[in-house]
Amino acid sequence: MTKASSTGNSLTAAKRAYPDVEWRYLFLEQDAVDFPLDFRNETTWPLQEQGRDLAKSVLEATEQGFDGFLLLDNWSSNETLMRQTYGSFGAYYTSVLDTFR
Repeated sequence: MTKASSTGNSLTAAKRAYPDVEWRYLFLEQDAVDFPLDFRNETTWPLQEQGRDLAKSVLEATEQGFDGFLLLDNWSSNETLMRQTYGSFGAYYTSVLDTFR
């Protein structure tokens, strides 16, 4: 992926373009920063910790049956209904991930 997207469409397109790829884990940023990045250790370290915590949560949830790419497929096949219910793919993903925590 080369740039951020608010929908799962770019991920769905990538999956279609590369059908032989074994897609294993889908990680989504949950608390996006809305300020310019400052690449000093004291500002990037908390973001690194947050990313590691999220990755750990996703990997642990995957061991219990969580499948981010299955969620993406569900979203793509029912996008109108899903958007009405959750608003965004990120919100849907997070709501399901939270049930594994």
